[in-house]
Amino acid sequence: MTQEQKLIQSLRDGRETALGEIYDLYARELLAYCYAYVKSKEDSEEIVQDTFVKLWKIRTTIIREDTLRPFIFTIAHRKIIDLLRQRVRSVAYEDFMEFRSSLDEGDSGVDFDQYVQQVKSSIRQLTPTQQKIVWMSDFEGMNNDTIADKLNISEKTVRNQLSLGNKKLHALIRDFLKIFLFFFNI
Repeated sequence: MTQEQKLIQSLRDGRETALGEIYDLYARELLAYCYAYVKSKEDSEEIVQDTFVKLWKIRTTIIREDTLRPFIFTIAHRKIIDLLRQRVRSVAYEDFMEFRSSLDEGDSGVDFDQYVQQVKSSIRQLTPTQQKIVWMSDFEGMNNDTIADKLNISEKTVRNQLSLGNKKLHALIRDFLKIFLFFFNI
């Protein structure tokens, strides 16, 4: 019986130390795999963590006897797909992809995490009402009716504040990108 086969059996038996050893065996490779798709260290780390949490939850149903590698990578792959689907619906990610595609080179030097940090920093420069509305709309995917109900304001106010907030936000981000591109092209 190989070391991994023993770990699989120990995992099935509920030994947390086995999960730790399996984590040590696959985490680095899995992190690199995730990063290749999501281009975000934070998101990659979260996917790896979620993968091993799921592995622990379903440990008693594991059928494989020889290796967990395909099983673990399949879990991670599904989580990557879920994240990418979520991103596709995100205005910030749409803007990020537009920024990356506007460059001649394939890699901008800015990853999604850096871009999101800049967006969050820019949002803090909006009025408090605009901050809430832009965040709820662009990052939480709420529609204007839902935002109006949650904030106890009219839908017209939501539309106006969202429009003003997005204009200012895009201008702030555009300024950041101009500065970044200037330094990137030097």
